[in-house]
Amino acid sequence: TGVSVTDILPSGYTFVSASTASGTYTSGTGIWAIGTLANGANATLSIIATVNASGTYTNSASIAANEADPTPGNNTSSVTPTPINIIVAVTETTPSVNGLPGGTTTALTGNDTLNGSPV
Repeated sequence: TGVSVTDILPSGYTFVSASTASGTYTSGTGIWAIGTLANGANATLSIIATVNASGTYTNSASIAANEADPTPGNNTSSVTPTPINIIVAVTETTPSVNGLPGGTTTALTGNDTLNGSPV
C-alpha cells in the first residue's frame, strides 16, 4: 500500500508528457503515486521528454511503500542513455527545370551533416 516512485527528470531533459494506467504522475515533483500494488504485480509509467543541448542526463528513480521491504537495496535505479547520432538534413529549394517550377526538399543532399561532417 502507499506505493510511490520518485523520478525527477534531470536538467538534460524537458518534460513533455507522462502516461500510466496505475496512479498519477506529477511532473513538478517527479512523484508517481501508484497506491496499492498487489504482491508480485507491476505497473508502468511512460515519460516523454525532449533532450536538451546540455545538462545532466543520468535519470534516477526510487520506490517506497508503507510496508517493510525485505530487500531495500534494489529500490533505486539509475541509467545514463547513450545518444544516437542523427543526420541533419538541410532544407533546400530546387531550381526550375525545363520550365517546370522547383520545390522545397529535405532529401539527403551534399550539404547535410552527421556530427558536423558532410554526409
